[in-house]
Amino acid sequence: MQTRGERLEGMRKGFEERVPALARPGFVARHVRSLLKERALGAGCKVEIVRGEGTGWTTLRYTFDDGVTVYGKVYTNGLGPATFSLLRRLWENGFGPGSTERVPEPLGFCAEEKLLLMRAARGAPLKALLLREPIEQVLPGVRAAARWLARLHASTPAGLPREPPCNRDKVFDLADRLGKAAANHPEDLGLLLDRLQRLRTLAPAGRQALVPTHGQYTPANVFIDGPDVVVIDVDRISLSDPAKDVAMFLFRAAALRAKEAGLPGEAERLVREFLDAYREQAALPIENLPYYTALFSLNAFAKCAKDHAAGDPVRRQAEAIHLDRFERCFPGEAPPRTDDAPRIGSRPSAFDSGARIITQYLTPHPPSRGGDPRECKKATLVQDAGTGRVTTRYEFDAATVVFAKRYTDDLGAHSYRVQRAFWECGFGRDSRFRVPKPMAFLPEKNLFLMRECPGAPLAALLGKGSREWTTGVREAAHWLAAFHRSSLRVGDPEPEWDSLKTFRLANRLVKAAAARPSERVLLLDLMHMLKERFAALPEGRLVVQTHGRFHHDHVFLSPEAVTVIDLDRSRPADPAKDVAEFVRVLRLAAFRAGVDEALTGEVTEAFLAEYLGLVPAAAAGLPHYWLSFLVLSYLGHLRKAAPGGASAALRAFHEREIRRVREMRP
Repeated sequence: MQTRGERLEGMRKGFEERVPALARPGFVARHVRSLLKERALGAGCKVEIVRGEGTGWTTLRYTFDDGVTVYGKVYTNGLGPATFSLLRRLWENGFGPGSTERVPEPLGFCAEEKLLLMRAARGAPLKALLLREPIEQVLPGVRAAARWLARLHASTPAGLPREPPCNRDKVFDLADRLGKAAANHPEDLGLLLDRLQRLRTLAPAGRQALVPTHGQYTPANVFIDGPDVVVIDVDRISLSDPAKDVAMFLFRAAALRAKEAGLPGEAERLVREFLDAYREQAALPIENLPYYTALFSLNAFAKCAKDHAAGDPVRRQAEAIHLDRFERCFPGEAPPRTDDAPRIGSRPSAFDSGARIITQYLTPHPPSRGGDPRECKKATLVQDAGTGRVTTRYEFDAATVVFAKRYTDDLGAHSYRVQRAFWECGFGRDSRFRVPKPMAFLPEKNLFLMRECPGAPLAALLGKGSREWTTGVREAAHWLAAFHRSSLRVGDPEPEWDSLKTFRLANRLVKAAAARPSERVLLLDLMHMLKERFAALPEGRLVVQTHGRFHHDHVFLSPEAVTVIDLDRSRPADPAKDVAEFVRVLRLAAFRAGVDEALTGEVTEAFLAEYLGLVPAAAAGLPHYWLSFLVLSYLGHLRKAAPGGASAALRAFHEREIRRVREMRP
């Protein structure tokens, strides 16, 4: 697989080969000077490369002897025609002649050369003013920049693309920086992970109001010419969260004033003045400003921490500026909890008290031969992973078995609501497809009681003959299809960043980079590949009630029913999430158990064919989710793997799976 560095180097060489032809006098006279109103065709011209960062385009400056300057952007991707069209629409609809808020004048687009030509912006870049001018001379430009941005956010240009949610939240860009910092300084792992986890608590949730955003709104792209403002680099304009533009500008402006100009006391005044001017004109609130401010601050700190260890003077300055601003995004943050709810298994009496509680909810029935059905015969701790969530099994007699799940968060109440809703609407006692019967939820104890489900887990059939195993996974596919086709919706829709596990991917990347710094390039290339893949996720995909943790350990088969347990994470989301998790876990378990690869392939295809035949719309997101979950598993393995032996085989398995799924198309 070609690395990102190799791709960028190839792009750079491609630009170098194209530039000489674009600088020849004949080309300049025919395609550049001819577009200008000033027709001094004999004027000489100096051509320079002023930007070439491997971003998909580079910038040329054509400086003519008579003082006219034209900028040309050379593209390797398909953005050129769309950017020219957008620039012209903005110029002709409020951001051109006669307005104090403008974009550069578009001159033309050379299709064969993929060259966009525009007149140079007048004025001084706001970045230069921030670095050298007194605050009173800077503030008018800052306020003018705020008004320009508010006007863009309120505009309605047609045909703008929507920025993909996982690009909008910029977790992959942050993960890249954090991974590099962790690889160079593994001792910073705890600090970086702590900040990443806290940032997640601010991440956008729920429906967002999307507006036209600039995408790179920084002081370097804002030119001040008296009362006029011209903003360049509109290539990334898309429908996105307005808070991202605001946070990016404020972060860069404050950092320039505090760090580069050495005036930290004036940075906060810049922020206040910009926000006041923006809010006077803006039509919508900027609810996610704390998230993006914290994100850009952490990103900048990680960039510094990559090259500077703790105690380095440069690092201390970055901590004072960037981590301080990060912390201010969490006003009134509660300290970490140290008194989690008591765990059922932590005291012997907990079993007895649990049994006494359960007997209140048992339906009376005649005593069995073994005695009083209300007397608990056996209590077994089923699951206690150290997270505070504990599951205990209480057996009263052969026909009366109850599971009690104690929680330390709000998932217990949610899981009860989900199971009750589905039990009462098609997934109850009289159905072939079921959820466990919910008995009660006790809010004061954060305890969820439910009946035991019949049957044995599908995982027990792993590798047990093609027919039996295939029949089992087909039953699982039918249950999942019935669940996804239900009209019930319980809980808020899951944000796409959460559904695709982008924060968990970033977390594992940082851990893997700290554990295996020599493989940093491989790890970062994997994340970049995922970022590109997620950007291609189709819009308008199906949203259903998902299980959230659907795999063969949670599917129970009996002659009369197929029952699925553990609906704690059930939320409205893309159905591909459940499908991808099922096949990933199934194939990994089969590999570990030494099941024949061909048989595993047959069973995988049987599940997918059965399910997609009933819910074909889930195919749109399947390759993306499957790839995400595979990379997540791979990163977890790399962090813990020892060299050679079984670890090497498991690594090779993951790499084969990633290559195979990467080639999949919906």
